[in-house]
Amino acid sequence: ETAEYDRIAFRYLAVILYPLVIAWSLYDLYHNMYSYKSWYSWLISNLANAVYTFGFISLCPQLYVNYRLKSVAHLPWKVFVYKM
Repeated sequence: ETAEYDRIAFRYLAVILYPLVIAWSLYDLYHNMYSYKSWYSWLISNLANAVYTFGFISLCPQLYVNYRLKSVAHLPWKVFVYKM
């Protein structure tokens, strides 16, 4: 059951965020190419953005799994707040 929810959340996030990364890369190439020193710096910057997005997509399904399984509903808010 957990693996199914994880797969659903990963699929939805990937469908939304991967095209956004590609669109942002093309936008950045078209409008901000002169702010980069070379094609290599543009490529490194956009590959880093893709890696950050993949990390975000990899971590966020856990929130959906917790929501669907209601596995953290019993925890008090003080557990989630860090030295506020």
